[in-house]
Amino acid sequence: MKQIEGTILDLFNAKLFTIFQSVDNGKEIAASFMGGIGSEKGQDIEIKVPFTATSLAGYVALSQRPILVTDVYDSASLEDIHPRLQWDKSFSESQGLFFKSMLVVPIKDDILLGVIQLINLKEDEPFTKTIS
Repeated sequence: MKQIEGTILDLFNAKLFTIFQSVDNGKEIAASFMGGIGSEKGQDIEIKVPFTATSLAGYVALSQRPILVTDVYDSASLEDIHPRLQWDKSFSESQGLFFKSMLVVPIKDDILLGVIQLINLKEDEPFTKTIS
């Protein structure tokens, strides 16, 4: 993954990304790789997310549908996706990072294999539905 990290960031014009792998018999996802700025700090932190509608990556794992969030702090837009969907800023802000936009996509074959979460920071352009 380290060899293609720059390609993924450039392709999506993202600052960071996390790849989650399905674990615990499909009940949760665990971060298996973090790439981009500041990712070296997070490599030693274990991140597990249950399949629930209360987090962005957890919701995508549960629904197996991609989501595009232009502003993770806009609770009304999160509720438009699902009434219980929330943004937990505690991890990112504890690392000194202020996220803004996310593109979260399931990785699947016949079953869910994982989730990729692409992230831009507050000073970056948000993700859009078109790739430039």
